Amino acid sequence: MAESLEFHDLPSGTVELLHVTYEPAAVKKLLRENLGVEDDRDLSAEQKEVVEEFYFYCYAFCKESGFDASKTSTFMSIAKATFHDDRSRDEFSCGMKQSFARFKELVLSHAVNRSPWAVRVFSEDDVARIISYMLNSYFRHFKMYKLIFTRKLQVTLDQSEPHLVEPPRRNFEPLERAIFDPLPASAGSRGL
Repeated sequence: MAESLEFHDLPSGTVELLHVTYEPAAVKKLLRENLGVEDDRDLSAEQKEVVEEFYFYCYAFCKESGFDASKTSTFMSIAKATFHDDRSRDEFSCGMKQSFARFKELVLSHAVNRSPWAVRVFSEDDVARIISYMLNSYFRHFKMYKLIFTRKLQVTLDQSEPHLVEPPRRNFEPLERAIFDPLPASAGSRGL
């Protein structure tokens, strides 16, 4: 049984509030709070800003497409699920094909009414518009997002020649603690 993402991350009241909010900073704040960007401690401030911008433009697409609260909430949850799933996979090898297949499965499960496996939220035109938008925005920049969100591993290598015996490292005393040995008297008579 597929889980419906309708009003999963954005409740109806929040979507209605978003529809009457026209200030971009206020829209970003509502999206940040409701989609869990602030609570994600794994992200740096710059990464959070990238996620926030992604959600903002996804919402702008919903508003431009004239989606109602149900469609907006469902699309935002699908976008969040796709984005979160891709960034939580550490391996860079998780490719765009697998990601697009998961995304398409989520969209199509909300485009047909086959209860309990699928709930119809989107029409055929909506599906075509959504897939076109995500292909031209998210999947066009997929490698950039993977680069930003894939954890970087740092490897330190020590190289030495084979069969070379290295002398042990000594901790020398600082010069101010050195013992001063005066020259022997015989050295002074030779003019040294």
